[in-house]
Amino acid sequence: MKILYVTYIDMDKPFSGSAVRPKKLLDAFLSSGHDVELLSGSFTKSEHSKRKKDVETIIKRINAGERFDLCYIESISGLLYKFYNKYEYDLWNTIRKANIPIGLFYRDIYWKFTDLFPVESIRDHITNFLCKIELNKICKIMDVVFVPSIEMTEYMPQTAKYVALPPGCEDYKLNDVKSEVPTFIYVGGTNYNYGTDLMLEAFALANTRKKIKLNLICRKTESEIINKFLSKHDEKPDWLNIIHASGKELQKYYSDSDYAVYSARRSEYYDFAIPVKLFEYISFEKPILCTDCKTLSKIVSQNGLGEVIECEIENFAAGILKIADSDAREYKKNLKNFKKLNSWDERIKLIVNSLKK
Repeated sequence: MKILYVTYIDMDKPFSGSAVRPKKLLDAFLSSGHDVELLSGSFTKSEHSKRKKDVETIIKRINAGERFDLCYIESISGLLYKFYNKYEYDLWNTIRKANIPIGLFYRDIYWKFTDLFPVESIRDHITNFLCKIELNKICKIMDVVFVPSIEMTEYMPQTAKYVALPPGCEDYKLNDVKSEVPTFIYVGGTNYNYGTDLMLEAFALANTRKKIKLNLICRKTESEIINKFLSKHDEKPDWLNIIHASGKELQKYYSDSDYAVYSARRSEYYDFAIPVKLFEYISFEKPILCTDCKTLSKIVSQNGLGEVIECEIENFAAGILKIADSDAREYKKNLKNFKKLNSWDERIKLIVNSLKK
């Protein structure tokens, strides 16, 4: 199929962070044999004029009669319009009027949850208001709005066709030798919402009953809760390994770990959130211990990928001990099966099938 693939990042630069998903999808489109025309470009001021010229060129080509079988758009988190002028919407409308199927992945609706993501200025209030207007516009223009989870659509306009399109899984090959001391890995942010304080206290409690290690991988700048925990002890616990790593560096620590942990506190927002790290854990075939956030825990429990615990220290510690005492073979089998059915190539099939007319 001839596909117009639109992103709002510079795909020519080394990819990391928010660029990972768009790049993985591009690779999967190409490996699936599709003829892909990529429209990319960063939203920095220096890239603005080139982006505008590229968009206007595609609009002219479509108006002159050129056709694509479909258009898929990977959007950014938050407000798009503040980065681009009216011509970006002109492209969407041109595609729509040409009867080319068009779909957009809407990353996040965090702006609706001001209790977790505080609005601290007039500009923030204006941005949130514009996010609402923009989402309504997206829902009117797009044939399909792709979302990380269907549960998120409870907070979105009921005027669109929604399809869940979570991250895909990689097929990593790792050493599968179980560690002498059961070892967990956590990758991500460290704050109250992520339940870092509960996780550390739960591992401390579990270690009073059995030796268990935790590889905690986070940014250097996110140390406040960790330091508070460490201040309660005369010295750093020997079961805790604090690591600052990212990208390919993570593979070593996944190889050195037996299980993975996700510790976010339950809330309206985290009940529908689909963390990228979940699919990274699955890609590395690590049985998952996760808190009972609604959508995430459903994926883990219904597919036999690990254990679900309540977000409370005693229950958390009991879950650590339970999964550490398992031989993990059944979890591993389920993780392998889930990974095959949820690859990036499978995500491409879903996009194409959802947009075909």
